[in-house]
Parts: sequence; structure tokens; C-alpha cells
Amino acid sequence: MAKSRYFELFDSAQPKLAAGQYDLVGNQELSGEDRVPEGATAELRSRLTVRSCRYRLPPDQILSVWPAANEEGAFDSRLPQIVLRRRTLPWERQPEDPADKDTPWLALVVIAEGEGSISGEVPVAECITPGKTLGGPGDSPTGFYLAVTKETINRVFPTKQDLRALTHVRKVDLADTELALGDDDGYLAVVMANRLPQFDRAGKKPVRYLVCLINLEQQIPLLPDPPKPKKTFKVAVDRSMLTVHNRAIEEIALEAPDSRVADMVRLEMAVPFKLPTPHIDFEPPRPGVAGGVPELFRFPLLAHWSFTCTGSGNFESLMQNLDVGAIGAEPPPAATPPTRPALELDADKRVGLEQRDREGEGGRVWFRGPLAPAAVKRDNTLVHVSEKLRRPGPGDREDLSYAAAFEIGRLLTLARPSVVARLMRWRREAFGVESARRKAELAIEPVRKAELLSGVPEPGRGPELVIGRVLGKALMERAAESPQEVLGPTRPLVDPGRPLELGDRPLVQILATGLDLPVAEVRALMKRPGLEKGTP
Repeated sequence: MAKSRYFELFDSAQPKLAAGQYDLVGNQELSGEDRVPEGATAELRSRLTVRSCRYRLPPDQILSVWPAANEEGAFDSRLPQIVLRRRTLPWERQPEDPADKDTPWLALVVIAEGEGSISGEVPVAECITPGKTLGGPGDSPTGFYLAVTKETINRVFPTKQDLRALTHVRKVDLADTELALGDDDGYLAVVMANRLPQFDRAGKKPVRYLVCLINLEQQIPLLPDPPKPKKTFKVAVDRSMLTVHNRAIEEIALEAPDSRVADMVRLEMAVPFKLPTPHIDFEPPRPGVAGGVPELFRFPLLAHWSFTCTGSGNFESLMQNLDVGAIGAEPPPAATPPTRPALELDADKRVGLEQRDREGEGGRVWFRGPLAPAAVKRDNTLVHVSEKLRRPGPGDREDLSYAAAFEIGRLLTLARPSVVARLMRWRREAFGVESARRKAELAIEPVRKAELLSGVPEPGRGPELVIGRVLGKALMERAAESPQEVLGPTRPLVDPGRPLELGDRPLVQILATGLDLPVAEVRALMKRPGLEKGTP
């Protein structure tokens, strides 16, 4: 029987002490024993600081975000969220009243292009609205902030009453790797946004959003009152550079150093939301003066990421609206001639499709998607390329169903910059280790004359290295003195030729046969001056 998994929800996880500075006072009363003076001892005072992030969220505290950073898709049916490793983090500070321990100091807000701006790196004193100060120590000398108008706050920020409902703690089963996300105790803090991303249905265009985890300390009164429900809203978005910007983020994820890739990707995702200048002077609109600059409010920004909503609906809504007659059934007869060839199906509900291979040759193949209308025998063959999954089909045609599924899965995996970055890092590490090992094996360290002559190793060298060198030197000297004893007997430079078997034949006939000449010509040549007389 399979082990059951559990999932528990808690309203909050209160820390024993909130972040801040505390004074510890200790004293002791003495009385009642000989040679011990009665009364109190000297009072002991010390300062205790409970630290927590305030302007920057360490990357190791983020377990997951949804939607994924730089992702594109239909996200209008689920609220964005961020999962934090430390369960007490959203309640480690009191944003307004020190006695109010239930209101989180963190909020997750979703803004579209044109609704807010992100600053460059500035001192932490400039990360909050002028006139507001955050007492106590900070976790970083510099940080970023989100600058928005009061109109944007009223339209997209959560209310104070919403903060408690948007933050909770989950206790998940550590055996459930999808929910536990590699956590050590299974307790996770979750901060959710209050705004559903929307696709631009009127213009049929995608909308890019930025998700910001902000600090609400000393600025809870700026949050809006509970508004009346609205059915429609307008978003001012410049969509001309969405595709180009997404490609730039992917290139940074692949080329940035491992230690800086997370920070550089986050900064690049915020480029469309960047302020046009390092900072903006806060000037409230002046009554009666046209062109007054609206007042901007600053919120310390702990983490952010962006995504693009390219459509509407989810998998459930698509399946509910699916025309099931398109799977394994002939289309109804049309009143007008069809604009494409009739549907071709075989007995196993494969569809006949036109295909053009890599050589440019055309032809028809069989294909069946993952939602088969009938029971089929699955191919569980493990392969490393899609070509291995091409199968013969009916009518001397290939069945590309599994090959297409393999290739689609591979492309979806490689479309994730994080996966490609990890693969490249693995290749660098694996090939780097192998190269270093081979170099170490082939490297020949220079022999030091002093060690060979004295037999005494230098500081930091082991005796086994010197012993090996001394033995090697002795072997070379012995080989030079008696090479036959060490290396074996030498071989003569020239081997004697094999004896010629001439038999009883005359010499002139043997020469004529070897030179392929008539015997008469050989006899005539041998009679020339200088040759032996009387040769037969």
C-alpha cells in the first residue's frame, strides 16, 4: 500500500523574538550564608540584536516562484506567489504597531509596464518614502526600491485586511519532492499576490508583468481601503520589445558567471520598469498649476521577477471546450469543398500527415498525439536521440509519434535557461577535471640535481619522491655501463642475406632469367672488355 502524503496549512508562524535590538538586564540577590555579604550583586547589562533581512532577500531563502521567472504563458487563473524557506520570515517584523504580531511586513504586488518603476542601487536610506525612517540595524548598505503613485497603490496593492489572508505557512511531506522543494523541515512560508495577471483580450497582445516582494514597514497607512469590485480595468503597456527582451534575458542566463547569474537575470528582467534617472525628486502636485508631478512613494524591494501573460484559460478550460469529435472521428460533411485533404486515419487512430525531411524530400507519415482514443502499447525504450524512436507504420510509412514527443520534450527542456546553464556548468566542470587529470599524468617535473646527489628532499617534499629519483638515476647509470645486462643483447646493423639456390644451371641463364633478357644478349654483354673471359 502506498504511503499517504500530508499537507497542512497554518495562519502564521510567530518567532520567539521579532527582529530588533533588546537590552538584557541581569542581577542576583545574596543572603543567609557566612562570609557572604547580603544584598544584590552589581547589575549586568548587555545588548542583543535579532537580525532579519530588511532590504535584500538572500537567494537561498527563495524556494520557488510562480509564474517562473521570464516565463510566457496563460497565467490568468492563478495568483502569483513566492515560497520562502524560513517559516517565520513574514512575521519577524511589525510593519506598523509593535503589538500587532499578526500583520505581515511583506507584500507581493504585481505591476504592469507603466504602473511603477524600479530604482538603481542606492543607499538604504533612500529606499523608503522621504519623511519615513526605519530604525534599527539594516542587513545591507544599499538596496533597490519600487516607486509608484498613490493611484497605482489604490488600484493594485493589497489592503491591510488582505495581508493576513495572502500569507500563510505550509507543512508538507518531505517525501513529496514537488512540494518540499528540498527544504529541511517541511515548513514553508508562502506570500501570495492579490492580482490575477490578464491577457490583453481587446488588442490580442501579451502583457508583461513584474512581481515585487516589498517591505511595508512604516507605510501600512498608504495601503488602500477595501474597494468595490470592478469588472474591467485598463493597463498601459508598451509591448513592442517583449520578444527581444526575453531573448536578452536568456542570453544573460547562459553567459553570465555562475556566482552572478541570479542577480544579473533579475536586474535584466526589471529593465522595462527601470526609472529613467537614478532617482526622482518627490514633488506633490501644486493646486492650480498644470503639469504638476504626482507624488511617488518608495517601498524597499527585497526580490522581483517578471513574466509575460500571452493568453487566457488553463488546461482544464481548454479540455472542457475541446471538440472530442476531432479525435478518431471523421469530420462532418461540409457544404463547401474542403480547403485541405480529407482526414486519413488507420485502424490504430493514427493520422496521416505530410512531412518534409532534412534532405527536402516530401512524403506522408503517421502521427498520433499523447491523448490516444483507444488503448495502445506504450514504447518505453530509453534513447538519447529522436531518430531512435522512428517506427515503421502501416502502408510502408514511418510512425513519428514517439520521435516527435521526444523532440518536443527536449526542446521544452532546453528552452529553460536554468537547465541550459546547469548543463554548460556540468560540461565545464567535467571536462575541466578530466583535462587537469590528463595534464597531471603527462606532466614531467624537472629533476633537481641537489636531491639526486644528496638524497635529501627539500622542505615540503616526501621521501618517496627522492627514493624514486635515486633508483631511476642508478638504473640509467647501470644501463649505460652494461646495456646488454639491463636492456638485452644488441642486434647487428645488417642481417646476412639468404643463400641463393642456383642449382646446376649456367650463370648466363640465371642472369638472363633474372633480368628478363634473351640469353644471346646477356652473352654479348658479358663479352665486352672488362668482363671475365671465358664465362659460359
